[in-house]
Amino acid sequence: MIFFIFLLTASLRFPCWLGAEDALKEPAELRVGVGEFRVNVESPTLKQLGQTVGRMFLEKLQALEKKRIHPAEREGFIRGLVKKSRIEELKKLDELYRKRDQLALSSLKEKEKNAYIELTTRIHESLQRIRYLDSLDPKEVTLKQEEKPLKWVEANLKGELVAPVRSTYKDVCREARIDYLVTGEVEEIFQDVISVRAILYSDIEEKVLYERETMGTTREPLVDQLLPDLVTRLLGIEYGTLEIVAQPKDAGIFLNGKLVGIGKVRKPFLPTGEYRIEIQRPGYQFLTQEILLGAREQRNIEVTLQALAVEPFQIASLPSNATFYVGAERKGDTPLYLEEAATDSIGRIEKEGYKAFVFPLESQPKDLHLLLPKDIFSWKDRVERKREDFYRAFGWFVLSLPLPILLYGYYENESFRYIQYSRSGRYDPAEAGKWSDRMNGIYYGYLGTLFLSSSLLVNALTTLMDYLVTGEASVKYPDQKP
Repeated sequence: MIFFIFLLTASLRFPCWLGAEDALKEPAELRVGVGEFRVNVESPTLKQLGQTVGRMFLEKLQALEKKRIHPAEREGFIRGLVKKSRIEELKKLDELYRKRDQLALSSLKEKEKNAYIELTTRIHESLQRIRYLDSLDPKEVTLKQEEKPLKWVEANLKGELVAPVRSTYKDVCREARIDYLVTGEVEEIFQDVISVRAILYSDIEEKVLYERETMGTTREPLVDQLLPDLVTRLLGIEYGTLEIVAQPKDAGIFLNGKLVGIGKVRKPFLPTGEYRIEIQRPGYQFLTQEILLGAREQRNIEVTLQALAVEPFQIASLPSNATFYVGAERKGDTPLYLEEAATDSIGRIEKEGYKAFVFPLESQPKDLHLLLPKDIFSWKDRVERKREDFYRAFGWFVLSLPLPILLYGYYENESFRYIQYSRSGRYDPAEAGKWSDRMNGIYYGYLGTLFLSSSLLVNALTTLMDYLVTGEASVKYPDQKP
């Protein structure tokens, strides 16, 4: 009796609001997939056509990254989330009742009593969440994030299509674990005339969000006709396309302060609105442009940056006739004059027997007169010597390989002949003894050459490690004596 009084008290004092805020499970991301387009007639040609159309949609849609919950679908979206959350909660509640009933049928010891109380508490929590979900008005619910990232199903990421619809769109979504399905139908109306119907289905709202059909003779124009409205419904916003081509080809292209490409960029599904374009490259004038991108607009922008005026400057070295590089490009031997801009690049001067000199080229270069220090402790000769030692050791190892192989083959051949001889009618013990001694000699010779070849391999690996360590040390400690 005391136990049931305590149980009733624990249930009554349980706060009704506990867990209510977390009852509506809002997805952090929305999963989308493109499926194969169905055909009404079993035909290999039409089936291939349905797969091709599906892949064309997939190729064009994979650039989509985010979806905004459009006001027109917001109520249905929230209603679908509520329904999914309620179904999951009912499944949990059923499992909790089942576990508690099992405990009630057993002898309730102290441990089982505590478990019974805990299960009753969790049942009460679950009931409160269900009541909370039943009381929700979708018009009054505020989503944590109106814009959510789109995640493509794994099959689409591999270039494959979601399995075609066999029963219902809902079953396909559940099987592929996606929230949005892009699919449709392909039908041959007349010879060389096909009909393509595109469908966008929402598993959350459990309804078709978009459906449109068009006819024609060529596949790609039909896909392009259906794509704009489909993308608008899937993204939840109006969008435009922006393509920027810049000269020089290695100029950086920034959109609203974010680097989006080098030399050329195409953004096919940009939300409409204002954008700030910045194009820059060291040694060229900086360009900034404000644009207003409209709905379904395809804006193409071509920009050629003007090079900054740079006065010719001289690069000289002592000793002269040193080779001067800008990055990996050889410019000539010192002294020399440069007339083109090479700002924000790395200059390097090299000469045999002297240490290389590396320096950055400034935005306004001045005449440079450099003194190259003599390379007293030359690593080059030592590295070359180590390399020659490795090549020599490896060559001896390669030359030694045929010996054990030939001897082993000779030994196997003699063994086979000896077995045949021992089974023949002309077997002579004296002759067999000589044959056995010869075979032992061949076998010991094989073991000796195998040991020699292995030793040469170890020697080659040792010289290789010595060569690599010396080369690494020459880079890390160029000023130290080798």
